[in-house]
Amino acid sequence: MSSPTLRRLSATVGRCCGLGTEGLNARILITVLILYGLLTVVFTSPVAFHLLTQPGGSTDVYEYMWELWWAKRSLIDLQSSPTNVTALYHPYGAQHPILLLDAYLMSTSLPVVLLLSPAAAINLHLLSSYVLTGFTTYLLCYSLTRRHWAAFVGGAVFAFSPFRSDRAAHGVISMALTYWLPLYALFLLRLLRKPSYRNASFCGVCLGFSTLSSFLHLAHFVVPLTLVVLAYQFFADRGSLCNVRFLRGIILAGGLAGLMVLPFYLPLLRARIGGELDYFSRFGVLGHSAALLSFVLPPAFHAVLRQFASVAGWVQELLPGRYYVVYLGVVTLALALTGLLIKRARLWAAVALVSGVLALGPLLHVTGELLEVTVADRTGFVLMPGALLTNLPFYEWARGPARFAELTIFSVALMASYGVVELCARIRRPGAEMAAMGGLLALLLLDYALFVPFPIQSLRVPDFYAIVQADEGGYGILDVGTERFNHEGMYYQTTHQHPIARGFIYRYPSDSEYYEKYFEQLLGPDTDIVNAGALADALNGLDVGLVVLHKLSEDTVEEMRPYLVQEFGEPTYEDDQIAAFAVPAVGAQRSPLLLLGEQWHPLESIDGVPSRWMVNDAVLYVRAEEEGRYQLLLTVHPFEGSRYLQIFVDDDLLGEYQVGGLQRYVTEPFTLESGEWTPLRFHVPEGCQVPSEIGDGEDDRCLSMLFQAVEVLPAGPET
Repeated sequence: MSSPTLRRLSATVGRCCGLGTEGLNARILITVLILYGLLTVVFTSPVAFHLLTQPGGSTDVYEYMWELWWAKRSLIDLQSSPTNVTALYHPYGAQHPILLLDAYLMSTSLPVVLLLSPAAAINLHLLSSYVLTGFTTYLLCYSLTRRHWAAFVGGAVFAFSPFRSDRAAHGVISMALTYWLPLYALFLLRLLRKPSYRNASFCGVCLGFSTLSSFLHLAHFVVPLTLVVLAYQFFADRGSLCNVRFLRGIILAGGLAGLMVLPFYLPLLRARIGGELDYFSRFGVLGHSAALLSFVLPPAFHAVLRQFASVAGWVQELLPGRYYVVYLGVVTLALALTGLLIKRARLWAAVALVSGVLALGPLLHVTGELLEVTVADRTGFVLMPGALLTNLPFYEWARGPARFAELTIFSVALMASYGVVELCARIRRPGAEMAAMGGLLALLLLDYALFVPFPIQSLRVPDFYAIVQADEGGYGILDVGTERFNHEGMYYQTTHQHPIARGFIYRYPSDSEYYEKYFEQLLGPDTDIVNAGALADALNGLDVGLVVLHKLSEDTVEEMRPYLVQEFGEPTYEDDQIAAFAVPAVGAQRSPLLLLGEQWHPLESIDGVPSRWMVNDAVLYVRAEEEGRYQLLLTVHPFEGSRYLQIFVDDDLLGEYQVGGLQRYVTEPFTLESGEWTPLRFHVPEGCQVPSEIGDGEDDRCLSMLFQAVEVLPAGPET
C-alpha cells in the first residue's frame, strides 16, 4: 500500500473516529490489529487451529450453533421469521420473539453458515470479538490519553478480561460481541464535548449496533454508562447538558438507534405488553449476583491457581457457586489505582463504582454467603441498590445482576490506561518503556488466564443422521438420555434437519416447559398413574417417528435401553454414541396430554398397582389438541376414613365427591381449549395427615388422597 494511500486511510479513520490524525496512522492501526490478533490466537488456543470444525466454548455454544443454523433454515429455506420456531417442540412448535434480539449475530453469521458451517461462524465471531474489542477500546483509550501503550494496555484489559473470557468459554457468544460498546462510549463523550450532527450520527449508529449485538448490553452496559456519564457531567459542567446542539444531537442519536433496533425489538415489546412473556420470569438472582471478594479473588478454576491445590480449595470454600466471573485482576487494579492520580480518570471510577455496586445484586454478598447484620437485637441482610431494579420494566427479567460487571471491568480498563500514562512518565528510555510494557502485558495475560487450553467442543455427528436427512418424511425425533436442554440433540438436528420434540434456547417459550416435563414423565420406565398406555401410541399421536437414545450416561443407557427395546424392538441403528429406535405406526388418535404438577408424593406400587398420594392441593395439567368436551376418569382412596375430594378445572369447581374407600369416578363433562395446558386441581377440605403423628409407622409424609388411575377422555355416551 503506497504512502499517500496510507495517509488518506489514516485521515479517514481519524475523521470518522473523531480522533484527529496526530500520532495515529494506518501503519499503527494495522500493527495494533495484528498484535491483538496474535494475542488472541495464543490466549484462545486451540480455537484458531480447529476453526472450521470444533466450536470454542462449552455446552451453551450448541444453543448458538443451533440458532445460527435455524436463522439460515427459516430465512433461506422456509422464508419465515426465526421467531416462528417449528424445529423444536414438535409437533406444536413455539413463538419465540426473543430470537430476533440476536439479529446482529444471525445476520453477520449467515454468509459463513451458508458457505461453511455454524461452527465456523461461532469461531470467527469468537476470535474477532477479542481482536475488535481490543481495537475499539484502544481507539477510545487513545482518544482519552493520546498514548499508544496506554491505549493498547487498556484495550487488552477489556478484551481479555476474565468476565469476557468466562462468557465466551461458556459458549455465550452474544455477550462476547462487545466491540461496539467502546465506540458508543467514545462518541457519547465526543457528543458531550463537541456537539455536532456527525458525532450524534456515529453515536446513534454505535448505540444501535451495541444494542443489536446483545440485548443484555443495553440493560447492563449502555443504560448505566449513559446515566452515570450524564450525571457526572451535570455536576462537572451542567451548562453543556443544556446546550441546544447537544440536546439535538442526543435526540438524533436516540432516534437513529431506535430506527435500527425497533424492527427487531417490536415483537418482544408487543408480547411484553400483551402479557405473553411470563415464562421470561426472574429466577436464581442471588446465585447470579457477584460477591464483593470475587472482584479481587480469581475463581478456583483459574489455570494458574489450579496449580496450587490448597489455595484453590480455599477460594472454592470462600466463593462457592459463583456463576459469573467478575475478577478484575491484580495487575489491572494496581494500574487503575495509579490512574486515579490523573483527574480525568475519576469519571470512570464513578462508573466502575456504580456498576460494581449493581453487580452485587439485591442483597450484599461478601463471600459466598449473604452478609447478616444485627441491629437492636434484630438480624437481617444488607439491602443493596440492585433491589430497586426488580420494579423496573424489563429489568424484572434480569436474573444475572453480575452482568453489570461488564461495565465495571470496562471502566477499570480505562482507568488502567491512565495508570500506564503515569507509569510511562516515570520511564525515561524508550527501550526500557517497551520492555516494561511487554512484561506488563505478559503479567496481565497470565493474571487473566482462566482457561489453558481454551475449551472447544468435538462432538462427532453419527453417520446415521446423514441417512435421516435424506428421508423426506416430516416426522419428529425424540432425544432421550441427553441433559435437560438437549444440546446434543439440537446440534445433531443441524445435520438431519428434522423437527425435534425437546430443545432449549434462552428460556422455554410459552407452554413448552410443560411439554418438556411431559416427556420426562412419559419416558419413565415405571408405569405411572397418568399416561399408562403404550408409549408407541402416545408418540404416534405426536407424530414422533424416531426415538434416539444418547449414550452420555451409562446409568441412563442401562435403564432406558431395555425399556425402549421392550416398546419398539431392537434399534434400527446403534454405535458408540447413539441407539435409534423406529416408532411403529399404529394409527393412534391424538389423546389429551397429561402432566403431573405440584403436591404429588413419589410413585409407589400398592398391590401391584401404580399409585401416588397427594398432599392437599395436587395439580394435574392437561392439553387437548382439539377444543371440545371432556371427562375425567379417576380411581381414588382416602387416607383414614371418609374424605371429600373437590375437583377444579382452571379454578372453576367441577364437582365434589365423598370418597369412603377405593372408588372409581367419572366427572361431569368440561370444556378444554385447543392447544392450552389447563390446570386440574384436586383439593381435600379436611386436609392431610402425617401417619407417624397418629401412630401409623414412621411415614412423615402428609397424606390426604391416594390416586391409582387418572385419564381424560372425550365426553360421550360410553363414559
